Amino acid sequence: MPRGKNWYNLEVAQVLAALNVDRDGLSQMEAKRRLAEFGFNELVEEKRTGNGCVGSDAAGKSVERATEAMARSRPRCISSRL
Repeated sequence: MPRGKNWYNLEVAQVLAALNVDRDGLSQMEAKRRLAEFGFNELVEEKRTGNGCVGSDAAGKSVERATEAMARSRPRCISSRL
């Protein structure tokens, strides 16, 4: 899908044309072709670094420098465990 478009502003017909699909979805042949080209529709979980706080590894700083910087400020933590 081309990036940079405001897809939510487009008419349905424009989106379908841009994605080369119709309202019925993809044909079996097109689905197989896209699967071979793009792979499964899945997100690969990347290894986590830091402690989940914004700025823990900011600007490529070493972990030690980032820890020192965090100790001097109040980081905004992002956690699903809150």
